[in-house]
Amino acid sequence: MTAVCNKIKSIVAFAVICVILSLPLDAFASGDSDFVYYIKNGKVCVSGYRGVSDTILVPEKIKGKTVAAIDDYAFSSNGTVEFIGLPDSVTAVGKNAFSDCTALSYVSFGANLNEIGDNAFSGCYSLKKAELKKGVTYIGKGAFKGCSSLSFAVIPDGVAFIGEKAFFGCSALQKVMLPESVTELHTSTFENCSSLLKAELRGVKTIGDRAFYNCAALSEISFSPSLKEIGAFAFSVNTSLEKVTLPPNTELVSDEAFSRCTSLKTVTVFSEALKMSATALDGCTSLYAIYGSSAFSSEAAIGIRNATVSFDCVSEEKETGVVNTAVGVTVQTLKEILVFKGVIDAADELTVFDENGNILPDFAVVEDGAGIRIRKGKTDYYYVARVNFGDVNSDGKTNSADAVIMLKYSVGLTGLSPIKLKEADLNRDGAVDESDAVLLLRRSCGLMA
Repeated sequence: MTAVCNKIKSIVAFAVICVILSLPLDAFASGDSDFVYYIKNGKVCVSGYRGVSDTILVPEKIKGKTVAAIDDYAFSSNGTVEFIGLPDSVTAVGKNAFSDCTALSYVSFGANLNEIGDNAFSGCYSLKKAELKKGVTYIGKGAFKGCSSLSFAVIPDGVAFIGEKAFFGCSALQKVMLPESVTELHTSTFENCSSLLKAELRGVKTIGDRAFYNCAALSEISFSPSLKEIGAFAFSVNTSLEKVTLPPNTELVSDEAFSRCTSLKTVTVFSEALKMSATALDGCTSLYAIYGSSAFSSEAAIGIRNATVSFDCVSEEKETGVVNTAVGVTVQTLKEILVFKGVIDAADELTVFDENGNILPDFAVVEDGAGIRIRKGKTDYYYVARVNFGDVNSDGKTNSADAVIMLKYSVGLTGLSPIKLKEADLNRDGAVDESDAVLLLRRSCGLMA
């Protein structure tokens, strides 16, 4: 029996040796290299690292073959490495390739890198910069998730895809500038980026659910003119945001998209076809006005639960030289509204003066009686900003519907924005009550001028 067992062992050993000898020599880790690798399609894919250095420079070639990729999990959980240098030959970084490299503070990305896989650098909480070079087209899901020290990220033109949670929890990131090539943001892309101050979304048409959720410092958002849709909770709990301007092509603002933005004061809407969820502005306790067209206002007034929100619509009267309800908006917002309504072209010059003739800057608020000059070519047109007394619901008419709003306000059933309070105070006594409603009704019935 022993002889039979030994014979079987010899046959198995011989078979194993034959299999090993049949494999190409370069299928094994190089004995004089710190890198574990394999060959695929004639090129090297680095799959591991056996060294102990805190600085890793991936070579462009290993044994004469080009290093083209970093494999999945190749350096994952390496707690020693602080610097990674990738050669220009590397075109792809696999999923979790450098995940949880907790000491990693800097990565030099190669010029020809095209793809960063899912969770490639997730959990690298010491990483400070991500300067991606032109050529990158794909940033996978969770690619930089939890990189809490990441304060600077370059997303170059040409990037076509940024996966969900790609920059989730990058709490030190202060600014996001997306190129026009990025047309969609997926779920939670920048969620919990608590230090983010500014977001420029140049080509984004669709903003996914929770894309900027809980970005508490975010105070400035520049939307793409091509924006179509804003997902649920996309900008919820952005407590520093004071103003939102939605471009003309916007079609949908989903549930709680801007909910609990407690500093949000005004929303400007340049789209008459916009569908806004009834909960889109829930918990926006500082919100007092939505500027836009009367067509949108009447539609939105039904859906939005916050009864204290007023709808303010700018209108121009060439005969009288008055721009109604320009009072209370900024100079920049006034220009944007007039361009949208076709009163002026984007190339026209708009200047607003205070009562002393001083030119107001773009951020200044237009006051009652302010002078407005519109320069079209070499011709100047002059207007004055006036409160549109009586038209409280901004439908272009003064009638019983406005009186009802006045009466509801007088008994505490609704609220009015500062502009609407001025419009409703027909007798100019500084208060809005039933006497203003009676005065409006008498005028609308022709009982007084």
